[in-house]
Amino acid sequence: MHHTEPLCRQYDPYSLHSDIYAKYFLPDNIPVTIRPLVLPGDLDIISKWFATHYSSEKTGYGVELSKDYYITLLDSCNTQALLGTINGVPAFQADVYQALFAPEVLTDVCSLQPNDYVMQLWPSPEVMASATASVAAVLACLDCFFTYKEVNRVIWMTSMQEQYFRLMAAVADFEEVECDDPRQTYHIATREKFLPTLAQMPAVPYEPRTVLDY
Repeated sequence: MHHTEPLCRQYDPYSLHSDIYAKYFLPDNIPVTIRPLVLPGDLDIISKWFATHYSSEKTGYGVELSKDYYITLLDSCNTQALLGTINGVPAFQADVYQALFAPEVLTDVCSLQPNDYVMQLWPSPEVMASATASVAAVLACLDCFFTYKEVNRVIWMTSMQEQYFRLMAAVADFEEVECDDPRQTYHIATREKFLPTLAQMPAVPYEPRTVLDY
């Protein structure tokens, strides 16, 4: 699937939208889809993940969720909020935005370029408990983003205190970049390096769901 619309564009946060990504990951035929996040239903789902797995006790810094935050992401032409499913079940939430709007520290550490995009990924507890599902979630995000011609590199911000994310980044062949902030690690994926990585766990397209299919 190659897109004519940009990755970051405005969506109505209260309307259900068609999938922008749909593939089976071999050899286990794991179906993964990605679509724009919908309020309020999706927020109710991911709030439960954050309460149990992304609290300050778990991450060292905590993550705050709000409806206004996601409305801002969906209503902008520079950011995007997405929900991924695995086997038809909500499985991960990803935020992505143009590097032009990244924090200054990220600009300095990663030498950001015009076609760089920044990703934050939040898998469900069930996905985090499965190595296969975890890898599928990370690879699906990269595979999805690189189908947009404007995306050249993806920078993933993770917490150094969460070894799970560092392991997933390594499996997906991100390059790790350390910084002065002990709470953060940055990982960089390029289109050229990612394609051979994906070939080791092939993904086969299938028909994306439209709004009528939900």
